[in-house]
Amino acid sequence: HQRAGHPVAAHPRHRLSAQFHEPPPQFAGCFTSLYHLTLDLPEGANPLTDHLQPEWGNIRFFCGTTPDAAIGGHALQGARFVGTGPSTLPCRFTIGPVRMWGVGFLPLGWARFFDAEASACANLLCDGAHHPAFGHFANLTDTLCDPEATPDEQLAALVDAMTAAMRPNRDEPRIARVHAALVSGEHASVRDLADACAMS
Repeated sequence: HQRAGHPVAAHPRHRLSAQFHEPPPQFAGCFTSLYHLTLDLPEGANPLTDHLQPEWGNIRFFCGTTPDAAIGGHALQGARFVGTGPSTLPCRFTIGPVRMWGVGFLPLGWARFFDAEASACANLLCDGAHHPAFGHFANLTDTLCDPEATPDEQLAALVDAMTAAMRPNRDEPRIARVHAALVSGEHASVRDLADACAMS
């Protein structure tokens, strides 16, 4: 590269690849996606810093570097298994080379896979292995971070674990109704949303 007659050093670029897997039919309405991400950085490059927008709850398993992350007043370093509750705030993170598996939970999925109230975990960022809402997924860390396992084997293990963990919830019809009304964009106030869902 040259600028005004002077050579300009090329900046090393990171390489990011992601694979999104459609959840099997038995999980319809539970997940945003199951995904596998790989981030490669040139030797000596600085870690990547970025933000995640507010989102539904997630679990993420980091193989390689671990993130330095923060949501509001919650900050986290060094965790291989990161749990996040539904958020209304962005998540700032810094991370180096990594392979990561993630699962995003829609409201129905939260009801089927978690014993904790979503409101109690709002804007939460935690070491999932040591938090009661997320700890039942901690045993996935070794499998999803096993360098000898293929991505297909890891995906199969993830699906098996989710199948074993899923349980029905008596509020599923109401959850589906409120979620559909919420994302429709047709309601300008909480009162309108409650009326549409036949709730107080």
